[in-house]
Amino acid sequence: EGHVRQLLQATYLRPLRDAERELDAGRNSRLSQILQYTREIAKHKDEIFNPADFVAAVKEGRRPEFPKSIANVSRLADYLIQENEGIKQAGQRLDDTYLSQLALGDERLRGRVSVAEAATIEQRLRSILEKLELRLSTTEDAYGQLPHGLGYNNLLFIACELLLLGQDPDTLPLLLIEEPEAHLHPQLQLRLIEFLQEQATDSVGHPVQVIVTTHSPNLASKVKLASMILVSKGQAFPLGPDYTLLSQTDYQFLERFLDVTKANLFFARGVLIVEGDAESLLLPAIARLLGRDLTQYGVSIVNVGSRGLRRYARIFRRRNTAGGSIPIRVACLTDRDVLPDCACEILGLEGPRRIFESDLTDDTARENHIRQLCVDDGENVSTFVSDRWTLEYDLAYAGLGQLLNRAIQLAKKESAGNLPDDSDKDTIFKEADEFWTKWEKEAESQEYLACKVYEPLAKGNVSKAIVAQHLAALFESDGNASARDLIPEYIREAIEYVTGTDAPAEPSEQSAQEDAPEDV
Repeated sequence: EGHVRQLLQATYLRPLRDAERELDAGRNSRLSQILQYTREIAKHKDEIFNPADFVAAVKEGRRPEFPKSIANVSRLADYLIQENEGIKQAGQRLDDTYLSQLALGDERLRGRVSVAEAATIEQRLRSILEKLELRLSTTEDAYGQLPHGLGYNNLLFIACELLLLGQDPDTLPLLLIEEPEAHLHPQLQLRLIEFLQEQATDSVGHPVQVIVTTHSPNLASKVKLASMILVSKGQAFPLGPDYTLLSQTDYQFLERFLDVTKANLFFARGVLIVEGDAESLLLPAIARLLGRDLTQYGVSIVNVGSRGLRRYARIFRRRNTAGGSIPIRVACLTDRDVLPDCACEILGLEGPRRIFESDLTDDTARENHIRQLCVDDGENVSTFVSDRWTLEYDLAYAGLGQLLNRAIQLAKKESAGNLPDDSDKDTIFKEADEFWTKWEKEAESQEYLACKVYEPLAKGNVSKAIVAQHLAALFESDGNASARDLIPEYIREAIEYVTGTDAPAEPSEQSAQEDAPEDV
């Protein structure tokens, strides 16, 4: 058992370590321990060498082989020190001037100046290595030290540890690094994690198993998803193919698009997955309006664009829930994408791929449409579908059309290159309200009025992101608190769900398998 433990080499690098101190010279220094067992140094430990013979050969004009063992280099240095002319003369004067005067009778007292020797070769080697320090140097001058901070010193320390770990093919080396992002700027974090992954899959040298714990989205975005383990509330949840409901194509997709911003989902207490910039800009303001500040609740918004919402949701679905579900609430906000019938006339939107309200002839058809959008729901993942068409249209339909129209007019002004200031806003709002009053008089229905407001967005005449930014500011401005009561129900439910504190019910293993989705 002891032999097996020796084969299982493990090195643990704690967070916020003082790497510079670890690489300093000193008794029992970490650097001396590493160097002592590197194969380049250890392979010469049995070298036979006699310093006196070496010096004699040099004096005779021969060229003896210089010792390769550090211990023997030290022995040669000790011998040369002892044979130094100054040392000899000082010793001779000690004998002749002082010790000879202190002797009794015929007794001869002699002193001998020598270098103190270690009891064993190993102790001699250790004492030499404890005098060494490791510092970064310039490429031009190997002895010139660079004034680097803690980040680079940590990289140097990690490289030094790998010097020892990655050398023995008969062992199973394990490198444990806690919070490697400490003191490293983002680009160095990415370079470090790439390097560690290369070390773990090195086909030429001896691979090292690396386990990293991190709170850095930078690092999480660079690691293969299948290699990650999500730790939450004392439980570990591997994210490999055997554990999640992700398909092989899901993994390939996520490795392409899971960037630093989206990697925040691994560190949140709740996740809101949305399909556009408008949602990611508006939802924080709406949440504050509802008294559910997302930051205070530890909720991250992940904008996945128009594709991939289901793929990201499946990260949090388990193939077997016997070991529990990931205790992170995930709310997916998606558009119902069913156009009001008047959209064809007002907006000119038509085509065989569009679905209109009149196409869903009964409740069953409507329910089936919603069910398809929620096919990946299960465990703590829940999809919230807009009541009618899109986020902006639904806001207008719910009674926020006048406020949305103001935001659209502000965005038009900004898009024209004239960023509106406070003095311009009163004029812009007055003009916007005149349009609103006109549409209200013309409106045959709530759908018609909402379509008129939504028209610039539907036709792409104004940026949805800029409109969302202005609308978010209007939500949080004085005098618009009444907007809280007009927020569409699906948005309210999504925010309340993802900021909820009670643990959602755990489904059975059978139900999780029945809900397993097909590829998107």
